[in-house]
Amino acid sequence: MVTDTVDGRIDVGHVRDIPPGGDLLVRVLDTEVGVYNLDGEFYAVRNYCPHRGGPICRGVRTGTMMPSDEVGRLEWGLEGRVLRCPWHRWEFDIVTGHTLFGIDKRRLIRYEVSVENERIYIHLRPEELRRLNGSGDEAKGDGNGHDG
Repeated sequence: MVTDTVDGRIDVGHVRDIPPGGDLLVRVLDTEVGVYNLDGEFYAVRNYCPHRGGPICRGVRTGTMMPSDEVGRLEWGLEGRVLRCPWHRWEFDIVTGHTLFGIDKRRLIRYEVSVENERIYIHLRPEELRRLNGSGDEAKGDGNGHDG
């Protein structure tokens, strides 16, 4: 489990640990987080499907059929950006956190990611920083990234 923080962020590995198209599931505090390298850009999401709490990061990563410029024709798109929950097959865009095609307002819980000196850092969310610092203010957040 990764718990060492510097300025509210956690070092989760070297960029070579997650090559383009790759991913890594890490334990941060008491939660699992999936870290994804999409063409050299890093994204991180909590391993929690907002539909029914399934382990979204353990599902299939794929693409989807998208509307094309031609009426009535679909084409394959978003390759590697779509996470499909293994429980009920709900699909989310890793980059935005949104369900595909706006079918629901629920979103993945995302983390800011930065890279410095080829190290990948996940920036903790405010409720996680409060927990880590033992401030006892856990009740301020709802666990879904919404502070109260």
